[in-house]
Order: sequence, then structure tokens, then C-alpha cells
Amino acid sequence: MQERAIREITNNVMVETLAEEILDRQRTHPIVVFSTPVQAAANSIPESTLGYAEELWDSAKTFTEIVILPNGELTYYFETLMPEGWGVFGAAARSYPVNLLKDLDPDRSPLRFRGRKGRSSNNILFDAMRHAREAGLFEEQSSGSFLVSGKVAGHIAGGAIVTLESGAMATVWGELTVPDVPIEWIVAKGDRVTGMLDPETKRLTLELTDSSLENYLEKYPHNSVTLALVGEVTPDAARLTLRPGISKLIHTIDVSSNPLDSLDILLTPGDVVPVRIIHLSTGNLHLRLSDVDYDEPQVAPPALVVGGSPWLIEERTLITAEEQELIAEAEETSWGLDTSEISVIEISESTGAIFLEPEEELATGPIPGPGMHKVAVPQNTGEIQVLDQQPRRGALADTQLALQKEKAENQELRRRLKEVKADDSSISLLRAKMRVSHERWQKSEAENFKLRTQVSELKEQGTKGQQMLREARRIASQFSETRISDRSDIWPDSEQWIRHEIYLAWVERVPAAEKNQYPLPEYVVGENFTESVLVLTEDLFDKSMRTVVDALTDRAKDIPGRDLHTLRLGASGTEPDRTNDFGQRCMRAAVEQKAASARRLHYWQGAGAPIELSRVVAHDDMEP
Repeated sequence: MQERAIREITNNVMVETLAEEILDRQRTHPIVVFSTPVQAAANSIPESTLGYAEELWDSAKTFTEIVILPNGELTYYFETLMPEGWGVFGAAARSYPVNLLKDLDPDRSPLRFRGRKGRSSNNILFDAMRHAREAGLFEEQSSGSFLVSGKVAGHIAGGAIVTLESGAMATVWGELTVPDVPIEWIVAKGDRVTGMLDPETKRLTLELTDSSLENYLEKYPHNSVTLALVGEVTPDAARLTLRPGISKLIHTIDVSSNPLDSLDILLTPGDVVPVRIIHLSTGNLHLRLSDVDYDEPQVAPPALVVGGSPWLIEERTLITAEEQELIAEAEETSWGLDTSEISVIEISESTGAIFLEPEEELATGPIPGPGMHKVAVPQNTGEIQVLDQQPRRGALADTQLALQKEKAENQELRRRLKEVKADDSSISLLRAKMRVSHERWQKSEAENFKLRTQVSELKEQGTKGQQMLREARRIASQFSETRISDRSDIWPDSEQWIRHEIYLAWVERVPAAEKNQYPLPEYVVGENFTESVLVLTEDLFDKSMRTVVDALTDRAKDIPGRDLHTLRLGASGTEPDRTNDFGQRCMRAAVEQKAASARRLHYWQGAGAPIELSRVVAHDDMEP
């Protein structure tokens, strides 16, 4: 789009033109509208508003038009011309996407109210970038772009800084790399990345990894464990995302064996949870949490860009932009009214209304310092003049100038109040009203701070509680001293009993759609096998039975957590394999990981003979 200067709306005709442009179905680029603070004078633009607009202009002038709309009669009129909920007012900003009438839900482009630390500037930039991307403005690379590589030096709001091999710096925009994924989840400091550099904007477009389902199935074997991001959750269903573009719907039975459990108690949107990958015979995949052991090895989640880090980390929660803004506000220590947004007292000639700024002791806004712009409105004109920046002065000189300016403004105020016949008692009354309103605002802000802090703490506690509850479902019997021998007493002999237990484990372990593909084969129960499992707790016994099923169905070799390998005659990797009289090799599969005396399953396999289950042993036991 052709670059246009920041536009100021000054009358109703211009408001009507703006509304027509926003609602025009042929519009090709986003429009961002800034409104001035409620306390601002009607015929001037405060420094802060112009500063926010100029900041956005520097970053988004190639794809976004920026408009400033004075708060008051003009914003009220604008609201009447727009669909319900699409107005803008009171020191806020909103990005208006193209083809607005196609979807009138205002939540897809919320109002961004300005805070003290520039959060809304970042959010409104992200909104405009997203709307520009949706409009197709970033689909084509600049004709001068070329391939470069570099190292991620760190993160900035919504982006990353990359030090190129040439020593130059480039910027990565998160929203334009993988939409709706934080940049910190896409690249980490120190990652070596590759992409196309636009020499004009210094924007680096990173090379994305293969996001196809076929590639994912190839890299994540059947029964492997990895991480997924929890999306929408209902009492009986939840959507889990393995990577953007690959998500699956799961149900209660996939998370808990208790049919009375509700998924919205066990899972929370934004959580990262371990899941088991199930390859279906249809070529698709299924996800399951119910049988994932807390100590089971995981296959690292995929990186979203070439050279990037895995995008998911367990216990790292996805927080929306709105939640980040609330948390950041809760961290602020000042609850007072941000009077840096309040302009000099202004008197409306038409209505006689008087707008006063708080008294000196109530003001909390900073004194304008070096690098800030002064907006001057010449008398009898609506033209904005931006004065040159002043050279840096000492703090004392700045304070003296500010005091002189304030004295001049107070003298001008007295003169104008006298013209409208306002006496000292009227001024005192107005100041008293202002003080009361300000105190009420402070109390409200303090209460909001407490509530936001409580909400943040409760959410953190809820997440931890859900993790503990899911873990309890999986390892409820881990510390039980009950011996499995109690379950074998009702059988005439131990072999019939253990075959029954293996069958039950197969029924639970193998999905219905895969039972024909992975049937239980003929096998032999070794003379020492039953004795080795009778001493196990219920939890270890159940894990052992699942490992047996994986071995009998020949899937243990495809599950990284089983760590399947042959048992050798010695500790050296060059020692020969242990074999029996039938020529079968002794195989060793992990029953559990990262536990003291972690159990291993030994079994004989090969030479065309049925598998023989030998023993379940402790990790240090190297005898077949």
C-alpha cells in the first residue's frame, strides 16, 4: 500500500469518511484508530497519543493506515456509524481488519487501552500485523530479499533479534512467522536460524519446518510419548495440538479410566501435557494420556522453524495476549491515575464546560524528558505542529523549565476562568470533586490489582492441581504395599493366571481398530517368569504387563521408552549376545525409567520360535 501520513479527524464529515473507508469491502489494508484520553482538550492531540501513533507508524507504515480520533463528540458520532461494539474511545486504539462486515464479532479485534509500559502499543501492533497477514499483504517476499543465517540474540515484544553471520542485526516478527504462537515458543536465545532477509525493513522471514501429518507420523513412532498443547476443553472432550496444523480431539476415556471424570477438571486450555501417539491403521493418529507414565521418556516436540528449539516445554503454559496484559498490570506497583494522559485545562467556548487537571500533589505522570515531542496547536487552526527535539539538559534544568511552564499555564487558566466568570470558590469546588473522583479511582484500581493477583494465583494453583490429579489417575497404586499374589490365588495354577493378566493388558493396551493388526501371538511362559512378577506392587505389575504386550506384539522396538536391546555376555558393546539352546537372543526392555532399581523385562526371541518370557528384574540384574 502507498504510505500515508498519520491522519487526524477534526469534524463530523471526516468521521463519516473514516467510517465509510473502514466498512468498504474493497479495502486492502488494516486501519488503526487511536482515540485521545477522556481528559484531553478537544482541539489538540496529547503528546502521549501522538507518541503511540508515531511508534506504531515506524513499525507498520508499510501495511497499516493510522488515524487519530479525538475523544468526545467525534468518537460518539463514530460509534453510531459503526456496527455494535466496534467503536473506539478513551485513550484506546483498535485495528480494523479488511472486510469487517464479514465477521462482526468485536472480540477478534479488541480495544487496546494504553498502559504505562507500552503493552497496548505491542498488542495493537500484533493486531495490525495479524490483520495484514490475513489480508495477504505478507505473502510475497520483497524482490531484493536474499537467504541469510544467524544466531538468535534475544527477544523483544512480539519478535526476536537475530545477529547475522555478517554481523548485522535483523528482526523476526512472531505473528508473521507462526500465527498465534509466542515468539519465545518459536525460537530460543542461541538458536541458529535461516531465512530470507528484506534489506529495506531488516525483517527476517524464517524457514518453516515440514508441518505435514505424514512427516509427523514418520518422526513420532507408534506408542511414543511426546507433548501436546491443550486447546478448547468441554466436560467430555478436549482438543490437543501436536504442532500448529495438527490437532486431535480426545475424550474422557483417553485421559482417565473413570467414566465419571470430567475433562474440564483434568485439563485446562493452554496447558502442555504428555501424550501417547497411537498410529491407526487408517493412516491417521490418535492421542492418549491415560497410560502415560510420569517417568516415561519422551520424544522432543517438533521445532516450528529450521534451527529452532522444540516449541513445547512441559509445565510452560500458553498465556493469551489479554492474560499477559492483566498479569503485567498486576505486577505494577502504582495504582494511581496515569495523569500523564491529562492535558492542560481546556474551556469549551460553546458549552462553558471546564476540564481541570488534578492538583500538583495528585499528579503522577512523568515530566516530559529528552526525546519526547511537544504538540502545539496554533490559535484559530487545527493544524498539528511537531516541534524539534531539544538537546539533553540536566535534571534540575528540566525541572525548572517544567515549573516555569506550569506557572504560565496557571496564569493562562486564571485569565480564561475570569473570562467565563468563574471565581475561586468554583475552582475549589471543582478541585474537591476532582480529588474525590481521583481517590475513588485509586481505590478501584487497588481492588482490581488484588483481584487480578488472586485470579493469577488461582489459575496457577488450578493448573498444578490438575497435573496432580492426572498423575494420581496414572499412579494411584504406586505406593501401595498390596502384593499381586492376591490376584493369583483364585486360579488353579500360576500360568493360567499370568496368561489371563497378559490378555487383559492386551485388551486395554491395543485399541479396537488395531487388534487385528497386533494380535497376541503364541508365546511361552518361562519357569521363573511368574515368580519374578509375584513380588511386584500393583503399579509395577501393571507396567510389566504393558511391556510384555509391547514385546509380544513386536512394538517394543518402535517405542523409545522401552530402550530395547540385546543382553550381552559382558559389559562391553563388542561382547556377543546371550543366546539359549534354541538360538534365541535374550532381549531387554525397560519397564520403567528414572526410578531406583528400575525394572527391566528379559525375554527370548528369534530363530523362528515363539517368544519366551524369562523374568522381570531390577536394572542391575544382568542374568537372563
